[in-house]
Formats: sequence, C-alpha cells, structure tokens
Amino acid sequence: MKKLILFLMAVSVGLSAADKLDNSPRTPERDDIMQIVEQVNNPMLEEIYRRRNNHHNKLLRTFPIPQIKAKSVAQWEKEKAALLKIFEEELYGKLPPAPEKMELKLLSEKPDALNNTAIRREYRLLFTHEGRKFDFDMLLYVPKNAKKPVPVFVGLNFSGNQYNTPEPDVRPTRSTSWKEGRWYATGNPSKTRSKALGAWNYEETIKRGYAVATACYGELHPDNPEGLRKSVYTLFYDKKDLRTDYEIPLIEYKKGVRRTQSAISAWAWGMIQMRKALEQIALVDAAKAITVGHSRLGKTSIWAAVNEPAFAGCISNNSGHLGAKLSKRIRGEDMLLAYFAHAYWFLPDIVKYTNNEGELPVDQHMLLAMIAPRGLYVASSNLDYGADPEGEFMSAGLAGKIWQLYGKTPLPEKQPPVNTPVGKTLRYHVKTGKHSITPYDWQQYYNFADHLFRQK
Repeated sequence: MKKLILFLMAVSVGLSAADKLDNSPRTPERDDIMQIVEQVNNPMLEEIYRRRNNHHNKLLRTFPIPQIKAKSVAQWEKEKAALLKIFEEELYGKLPPAPEKMELKLLSEKPDALNNTAIRREYRLLFTHEGRKFDFDMLLYVPKNAKKPVPVFVGLNFSGNQYNTPEPDVRPTRSTSWKEGRWYATGNPSKTRSKALGAWNYEETIKRGYAVATACYGELHPDNPEGLRKSVYTLFYDKKDLRTDYEIPLIEYKKGVRRTQSAISAWAWGMIQMRKALEQIALVDAAKAITVGHSRLGKTSIWAAVNEPAFAGCISNNSGHLGAKLSKRIRGEDMLLAYFAHAYWFLPDIVKYTNNEGELPVDQHMLLAMIAPRGLYVASSNLDYGADPEGEFMSAGLAGKIWQLYGKTPLPEKQPPVNTPVGKTLRYHVKTGKHSITPYDWQQYYNFADHLFRQK
C-alpha cells in the first residue's frame, strides 16, 4: 500500500508539473515567406508530379549500381565507416549530438487502457544543453499482465499521439498540420482523434505481447522549411544561426556556405532519445527495441537504426526514394522531386544529383547493409509506384551480402508474389495495395519480432 501511495504521488507530481510546461504550438513564425517560396516552386512541382504520374510504372533509366567491396566482416567494418561518412556529407547530415541532460517527466498514466489490456503512459522528454531547452511528448502502451519487461516498437507518427489511438483522452500534439492547397505542414495542431487506427494497430500489438512507443515527428522538426527554428536543433544552435536555404545569400553560397541540418536527422535523433528514455522504464526491454516507420518516417527508421546500434532491428515500410529503394534506378520518385518538394528533409547539396543520379557515389543498399547483422524488414506495396517496390526489393537483396558475411540468410534472388513474406533476420514483403501501413503489415512485423526475440 505504501508503494502504491508513493507511485500515485509521483504521477500527481508529474501531472502538476505538466500544467507548467510549454504547450504552445510549433507553427512557423514566418509563414508569409514560406507561401512565397511555395508559389515560386509550384509550377515546377506540378510538372514533376505530372511527369511522374504519366510514367508512374515505367523504368525510365538506370545507372550502374555501386558494389559493396567487403569480403569479410573486418573489411566491412572499415568500409561501413567510410560509407557512413558519405551518407552524412551528401544526403542526410550528421545527427545532432547527445544532450547534456535528459529528464523523463510522467504526464499521465492509465492502468486500464485499451479495454483493460494495457498500461498507457504519456511522458514529456525534457532536454537541456548549454543553457538551451527542448522537449517533445512520447506515448507508451505496454501489455498489462506482462510478467517481465517486453520488447518495444519505437516509431514516429504523422498527426499526433492522439490521432491513431481509439482512446479519447490522449494529450493532443503541438505539431503543425496540413492546410488545403499547401505543400508544407504549417497549420495549427490537429485536434482530430481516433483515425486510421490500423496504421498503428495498438490493440493487436498489445495482444501479441509487445509494447509500442511513439511521438509526433512534427514536434521534433515541423514538416516545413521554417521548421528548423522550432526543431531539436534549437537545443544546439541559436535561432539566428539556423538559416533556411532561401536565407543564404548567393555570395555566401558561392563560398560554400550551406545548411548543415536536416529534418530526417532531427527525426532520427528523436527516435534514438526515445530508446534511451525507455531504458529508464522498467516495463519495457529497451535492449529489444525495433525502429518502425512509414514513408518519410520509413527513411527515418533506417537512418535511426544505422546511427544507433543499440536498436535490435529496423522496419522500413514503403520508404521509397532515399529510403530503401535504389536511387540509381529511376522509377517513381527521384532526386528532382526530393529537392524541389522536400529539400529540407535532406542536405541542400542533393541538388547536385537532380537528373544526375549517376554521379551519386553510393546507393541505398549500402545504407541498409549498415544495419546488419541486426534485424531488417523492408516492406513494399504493389501499387506504390512512387516508392518503386521492385527497387526496394533489389536494394534489400543487394544488402543481403553483408548478412551472409555474418552467417545470416540473404533474401531470394526473385521478388516474391504479393502477400508472401520471405526471409528471416533480413525480411521482405510486398502487399496488395497503395502507399500505406496496414494491419497486414503489422502482423508480419509481429512475426518478425517473434523471430528476433522469441525463438526457442
């Protein structure tokens, strides 16, 4: 009884402190400037998408795929370090550093969540570094009757922690939302609840005995060019030093001055901090954490797993261009679209490779290979032409060479039929459907986790 009283006091203290925390939305300070930038880019973006849609299922051209040279694990460890540096310098940028301090603040707990099958907790992760502060919220579901700490899926969501759960009392996000007719997420935080429940599939995850931790990606870096000033980078830079691409004068640009931060590295940093926070929570086994992400957050899932070897596995769902798919195979989305639509996700120098992918010194199978010998699941959708399902499979297949070096089974040479998962520690499936993450996908991911953690 005494322990219960102390625990309830701790929850109460957390809730009281939450009332004093900053809950202001992370909307852009200069949306008027962004609208001008969008209007300038609109004709180009519309033409790029028109061409992509007209040729959505055609292989337009291909360039030679660079090969992994290593023939032993020792050789691979050296080659991997050199390749990682190229990916950092050419595409994604380096992740923000570790903060000086992270505090885990419990905001709420519900002991009978999801029809009394789960414990639900909401946390605010508070960071301090050289006098600066930053924070974001994490939602955690854990099976209620687990007899020991359970493995956990760790991922980011698009529309807020409140969006994909059936429970109406989850705290709303502070992230920006989309406005009709805009390319970027600049609107006030969404208050929409309980939509697209299958995209996170919480109830089934609990039934299978797994925990799941999620945070809204827009709290880490709002999904717009101006999001840099409301992002985790404010923990490490003064705002005056965080300049968007259109703020760097030509005279500086010609001298080599570039933006060095990227949204994908900010999002990946957040996932890594979530795993570290989970180390402090006895209900979960943070040593058995798997990254998971869909679309742009599938790219993020890969980049987080590459940069944090403490993750036991990685799931890339329909991650497409600059995610799992080969960049030198021009089908669906390409560098031109990435630069004009979402340059801030990456480094600005990806402009060098627009209509020029042949000059890119690496390709995505090399990035996937950096996750070996840990678990990797690449998943496609057969109607997701922008992500090039065949290119995703080819990339995972080429990466399999490194799993073989570690004594693991590679993927088969031929892409499997739809709805036919293949592989073991390295896995792949292509489901029937469009660009999405569904309960079917999640069932395969539970099976994957079973293989990694529950083999007899």
